[in-house]
Amino acid sequence: MSETCELTIESLAFGGSGIARWEGEVVFIPGVLPGERVRVLMVDHRRSFCRARLLEILDAAPERITPVCPFAVIPWSRPWATSPFCPGCTYQQMTYAAECDSKRRQLHDFLTHAVSEEIPIQVEGALEPMGYRNKGVLHAAVEPEECRLGYVQEDNHTVLDIPGCPLLHPDLNACLAELRGRPGFLKGFRDQARLTLRRTEPDGANWWRGSPKSSDPWLHETTLVGDLLVPRNAFFQVNLPVADRLFKWVQDRIRSSPCETVVDLYCGVGIFGLIAAAEGRKVFGVESHGQAIDAARINTGRLGFDPARVAWQTGDAGRVWPAMAATLDLKACQVVIDPPRTGLDPELCRHLTERPVSSLLYVSCGPDTLARDLKRLTTGGYEIRSVALFDMFPRTPHFETAVELVS
Repeated sequence: MSETCELTIESLAFGGSGIARWEGEVVFIPGVLPGERVRVLMVDHRRSFCRARLLEILDAAPERITPVCPFAVIPWSRPWATSPFCPGCTYQQMTYAAECDSKRRQLHDFLTHAVSEEIPIQVEGALEPMGYRNKGVLHAAVEPEECRLGYVQEDNHTVLDIPGCPLLHPDLNACLAELRGRPGFLKGFRDQARLTLRRTEPDGANWWRGSPKSSDPWLHETTLVGDLLVPRNAFFQVNLPVADRLFKWVQDRIRSSPCETVVDLYCGVGIFGLIAAAEGRKVFGVESHGQAIDAARINTGRLGFDPARVAWQTGDAGRVWPAMAATLDLKACQVVIDPPRTGLDPELCRHLTERPVSSLLYVSCGPDTLARDLKRLTTGGYEIRSVALFDMFPRTPHFETAVELVS
């Protein structure tokens, strides 16, 4: 049975929910800050924890601010109110400095649990915590009388209709407003269809329904090694000002390494490998997305690098690496890995520890899977030299981490 109670928030979990205790159980509450006294409605009882909805702030933390977005998590004055908040943002109710500190603490906890030692964390926050996203994907929910276009809510089904998003670049919000104003535009969607908004500095705002066509022109991204061509369905970072600092972090470590060869695993369109090529290194890149590899090859030629010293291969990193490693001098090899949120392929992790490379740069968007992999790598003989947190996704629960390891 649902009931209300008063709780004191102890800390923020990864994901942004506050942690409190109630009758010996852990309770997760969105929209709160550490140290706050709040009144909540218990809404979900599980075997090992509970979830609650914020009803009222009884004692606010000094870091609390008013959210910019009307769909951010706010207290509900009526226990029976439906909660239409957008799950994308979890930190709009706090100052940005407090958000960065919370994310640093979360990363610290993951790392110390994995490697049982204190590791200094360099924090690279965003200069602009709003209006930074160069890409947004909206979902359509088509009903007889309306079409809602927006973000999927916590139930992974209901779509919250939004006129715009303060995280999107202003050009994308202007594009969305123009599209919504077109007669019949919303009627052109099928249920569960997607609308993608994408902006680059040279190309401006673009949009497409569903998946992009193979005939659609590629986009241009401006990076520290020059302009890159990026297919519309290929991955590229959504926050370029922070991404540039991540690229510079990688560049500095490639530049300071004596390694003659750099291998870019999970390379995408090849940004890290191209950075290495610009530093005069011999480069091998591996990526499972065929069109991204096509882009890497094209970008190599556009930037004037010698194709005999920069080789790209389509394939699974975990399967390609063992054969590639057998042909390399691993004591003179630096490997850059930027895997998906699921982390490293277990076989790849095993091979990297059985036959270690001199230097390993691990870029991660999932601190939980990063911690898991670091435990395996450090147990296998690697040592962590430096860690940096790049807040690529302000106001959301996510962030990017870069770790330098040596063997």
